[in-house]
Amino acid sequence: MKQKSKNMNEAPMCSSSILSPYWRGSSAIWHIGEGLSEIAEKLKQLEVAYDNREERLEQFYELNPHFLDNDELLVKSSEYWEIVSPFANLREQIKLRVERTIVMAAIEAENNINMVCVYNFRREMTEIIEKLSPTEKFVMLGSILTNRNVKGVAEYAQLQALMKYRNAFAHGHNTDRPVKTLHHNHLIHPEKYSEFPEELEKLKELVGGFFKVNSFVRSMSKNEYAKGESGDEEDLKPILEEIEANMLIWVN
Repeated sequence: MKQKSKNMNEAPMCSSSILSPYWRGSSAIWHIGEGLSEIAEKLKQLEVAYDNREERLEQFYELNPHFLDNDELLVKSSEYWEIVSPFANLREQIKLRVERTIVMAAIEAENNINMVCVYNFRREMTEIIEKLSPTEKFVMLGSILTNRNVKGVAEYAQLQALMKYRNAFAHGHNTDRPVKTLHHNHLIHPEKYSEFPEELEKLKELVGGFFKVNSFVRSMSKNEYAKGESGDEEDLKPILEEIEANMLIWVN
């Protein structure tokens, strides 16, 4: 089965017959790849930074025992912040890349849905479907191509989660808070703020769901080209697996 990639130099599809299929996707898949690669590398750096922080803090408290029970004095110490900042900054960098990677995964999922629509439906129909949300397009694909209601499948819920995250982020909302009202999202303190391990779990859940959604959408295709697995995605799965292995130290 043909391995699709987002190669901008692929020849366009002939009007008379599908001799050389073509789909020019967005660059979102490359952002996902870059994001996952950076997260995997920075997780390795984070473990080193943590060990270095702990070693330096131990020396710091040995030389400054009066800081042990005085947090007010501790936060005013420039030496203390010099020790803890590298680890904290690296963790924040990972969090930012997690957010961007999830958003790009949602965008790429819609791109894949659009491709399957275009390769399976007539042009006049796809122009109507384009006005629908990704989850609505997903339901249409299931209804028309498989004659079933796909709202009950796990992949539908995974697509919903991706789009909920993307929409909250794109509209300037906090992704970990209800977005029904600006007041609730921006003015009410959450009982618990999202912590670093939870951000890593969110990456695992949503990007893992992204791969499953795309595979399910392609499985519904009647067109062989649109049905083929993506070589780009296959290259990214081992990176996510590496991240999952390296994140165990932070989530357990």
